[in-house]
Amino acid sequence: MQEFVNAILKEEADFLMVRNIHKGCNCSIISRMPDGKWLTVFYNDKNSGDFAVLPIEDKYLTATSPMPSFMISVMKEAMEKPNFFEHTELRKMKLEEHDEVELIVENKKYARRGAHKGMTGFVVSERAINGEWCVLFPQPLGVPDFDTGIDEKDLKLLSRTKL
Repeated sequence: MQEFVNAILKEEADFLMVRNIHKGCNCSIISRMPDGKWLTVFYNDKNSGDFAVLPIEDKYLTATSPMPSFMISVMKEAMEKPNFFEHTELRKMKLEEHDEVELIVENKKYARRGAHKGMTGFVVSERAINGEWCVLFPQPLGVPDFDTGIDEKDLKLLSRTKL
């Protein structure tokens, strides 16, 4: 193992499962710590922008590729942010693409986009971005359908369709 390489988690580990990190999770190895573990950034494949920073032994990791130089720069810059190391678990996402959902809150942000409490729609993205799913809200005939980002906590699952 070496610094600034991409890797995958090759086996389940209880101390990671409680943080919603599972076998197959993509990650980046950042640096070797004094205790011999690797400081590693795990990425949420269901929620782009979500990450967890944890020390881990190399026996759990399989290196896949070196990080591109621009990504190393981005990572070093991110590590300078005050709350970077406070991210210690991945957000568990409940929704999936094609789920039928209902908007359960009324707020100005969604209203400006045309979405209001009680509206139903469908998740049309494979993953959330910073906790928001792209939801398509079908409209009556003659009115254009629209989609917008809605935070998962503001949506209620109505039904799940497996294609």
